[in-house]
Amino acid sequence: MSIPKGAGSLYSTVEDLYLWDRSLYTNKILNKTSLGKLFTGYLDNYGYGWYIDQISIKNVIRKRIHHSGGIFGFQNQFHRYVDDDITIILSSNIGTSDVYPISLDLASFLFEE
Repeated sequence: MSIPKGAGSLYSTVEDLYLWDRSLYTNKILNKTSLGKLFTGYLDNYGYGWYIDQISIKNVIRKRIHHSGGIFGFQNQFHRYVDDDITIILSSNIGTSDVYPISLDLASFLFEE
């Protein structure tokens, strides 16, 4: 993968990403000011690397901070429901799979009462 530069040279696991998610609830990696900027929507609700929006799940509006990615046979979703302390991370090595609806189905399941 010589063309994509950084994106094609990254390696991570769902477990790594979950540990990173957990660290974002602390000031261990970024200070409070930087975290505030990271999770503030600026242009079309896009912060510093994250989309910040609200989504209705089970008829309840929930704040969601998320990002997706895909390259040469891989698809990923990373959704943080910070007010509920729930994170959904999906990674697929089937490039034609659409993991976004799966992330919504998982959220719906997790918020089921």
